[in-house]
Amino acid sequence: NFVIMDSDDSLTVVKKILKDLNYDPKVYNPRAIRNKISSCKNELISPKKYEHYAVSEYEKVVYQVYEKYEEKLHRNNSVDFDDLLLLPIKLFTEYEDIKENYQELFKYVFIDEYQDTNETQYQLLKYLTSKNKRFTVVGDDDQSIYAWRGARPENIKVLSNDFPDLKVIKLEQNYRSTKTILNAANSVIKNNINKKDKNLWTDNSIGEKIK
Repeated sequence: NFVIMDSDDSLTVVKKILKDLNYDPKVYNPRAIRNKISSCKNELISPKKYEHYAVSEYEKVVYQVYEKYEEKLHRNNSVDFDDLLLLPIKLFTEYEDIKENYQELFKYVFIDEYQDTNETQYQLLKYLTSKNKRFTVVGDDDQSIYAWRGARPENIKVLSNDFPDLKVIKLEQNYRSTKTILNAANSVIKNNINKKDKNLWTDNSIGEKIK
């Protein structure tokens, strides 16, 4: 029976809180603060936890707004998009029987674009699959482009550590590019740290030189 707020609704709430606290929105950008709150939720950082990180004046303001923001949502029986991931984790943590019910309901889990999952999404995966361990993820750590919104390509490496029996299937053959392009791509991505080893190859022609 709760209300789901979209990003515009969340921004409106942040603006109202800044006004109530007498902070200038030109100094403390409401959209930036709203995005910071979202990032915290994606990293499972509560207002109380964030308070320990708040050192600068700006961070202390973010903490105040974050705390008021959560109070207002709770008071109005509302959740934002990030809560739709965060609250199930809280539910599964506190109520073992509910977690087990959902583990039985979702016996098989598939995740595409896995390299763009955040910490909250990964924890949700663990809760849902820790009993049956029947899941498939597809991803490429070299294609992760959403770090700015909390994506953690290192989740690919963490997955292998948390599930040692994980079967890894590498899809290294490329059907679209020439050998020249793939050789260049391999030369670039081999310099990335904390990456899974792979070597892209193709049966296609050498192709033209790269300009």
